[in-house]
Amino acid sequence: MPSSIDLPPLQELYIRRWIRGQFTKPIPPAKDLDLSGQTGILVGGTDGIGLACARVLLDLKLSTLILGARNMEKGNAVAKTLTERSESSNVQVWELEMLSYDSIQDFAKRCATLERIDFVILGASVLPSDFRLNPSTGHELTIQVHYWSTALLSLLLLPVLKEKHVHGKPAHLTIISSDLAHVAEFKEGASDPLLPAFDEPVSWSPSMATERYNSCKVLVMMLVLKLKDVVDPSDVVVNCVCPGMSKPTANEREQPWVFRSITRLIRNVLGRPLEACAWVYVNAAVEQGAESHGSYLASWQISPFPKLMYTEEGKLLTGRVWTETLEAFKFAGVKDLLSSISARKSAQQPTVKV
Repeated sequence: MPSSIDLPPLQELYIRRWIRGQFTKPIPPAKDLDLSGQTGILVGGTDGIGLACARVLLDLKLSTLILGARNMEKGNAVAKTLTERSESSNVQVWELEMLSYDSIQDFAKRCATLERIDFVILGASVLPSDFRLNPSTGHELTIQVHYWSTALLSLLLLPVLKEKHVHGKPAHLTIISSDLAHVAEFKEGASDPLLPAFDEPVSWSPSMATERYNSCKVLVMMLVLKLKDVVDPSDVVVNCVCPGMSKPTANEREQPWVFRSITRLIRNVLGRPLEACAWVYVNAAVEQGAESHGSYLASWQISPFPKLMYTEEGKLLTGRVWTETLEAFKFAGVKDLLSSISARKSAQQPTVKV
């Protein structure tokens, strides 16, 4: 099966694709899928689709579920309800502040203490109501959570997953993306350097917040594509996935009430049930195999990247994003980490300079 980059770019109108995707018949996990004995890590699992995913995983008899949470009180309350749902499962809440690189590094180190890890799902999300810089890094809040912090955690966890996966069965690293990447304007691509352009002050509005979100999801896809040629899929399968638009969640809680009202109405009419969106998470992180490595999944299948990523300009932009990301994370030694996980790649496979 071809990977995303081997598929032709999207040809139909995006709105047509989106509507068709929303009305795709949901596919539940396979009836014989049993996660007994397995350990999964879920970031962004204390509400919305993430919480629905946690419930689905426990219904599939997942033995150990690690929830990364910034609010430990809320996380522990969620863990209590989940444990009551599945008393045989071990649900733990570990502190993880996605606005702090120190917290992210501590979380990754703690993951290394686990005996085994079968999959990681990274779904932390934010949709701020105004332009805000993260005090500890100077990055705008949306790009901080959706790209910078997610990228750092991904890169730090890859060698851990390589070490902790069960022999003969690769671990999975699944990052939540969005089909809205197809309509991202990605104006920051004209800047050099590229990534700092996302931190330049702009007039904020619900439409600006949405565009920033869309562009961050393009960055996530670029990261996943670069990791395709760095990570051996026999060790870790790396992919990203869009769950589709769900029924109302708290994701827009910071937005103006008019925007929230309109969004809620649309979600109520066209949104997928939260459980169906969670099934998409589980499909990508548990059921998809090496064929999904380095790919983007939507509606339970490998799907094309945004058109930009197939152009010569897009290929150059992807390279620049990769280079700037590795340079920004020198403090965490990510280049050495990537060199260690790429050591087992087949001589026939292309290598990527890190």
